[in-house]
Amino acid sequence: MKPDDVQLRDWQDKADAGTFPVGQSHEWYMRVQQMREQADYYERGLIRYLKYDLGLTWGQVAETVNANLNSRQAAQAKWKRLLNEHGTRQYGGAGRGGWPSGRSRE
Repeated sequence: MKPDDVQLRDWQDKADAGTFPVGQSHEWYMRVQQMREQADYYERGLIRYLKYDLGLTWGQVAETVNANLNSRQAAQAKWKRLLNEHGTRQYGGAGRGGWPSGRSRE
């Protein structure tokens, strides 16, 4: 198989020319999703290194990688998502300011 960037460029060229087979769309989409997951993995490693191994503050991490996010808080929120061991968030739980199940607010 071709390297990712070459394969994707080839598919994009075919799509631009109107010759990309629709039946192959799932392959293209899956490959892009895999690349996103890989990018998150490598970004997570870099952020952990800068924040925890080197001891930089979130602001210094954002400046170091030229985060191009609107604020340090936006960068921190994104990276905390990446650093979350479980990769998901559970909103509304008691530990996050929500109410425990079975209890009323009264």
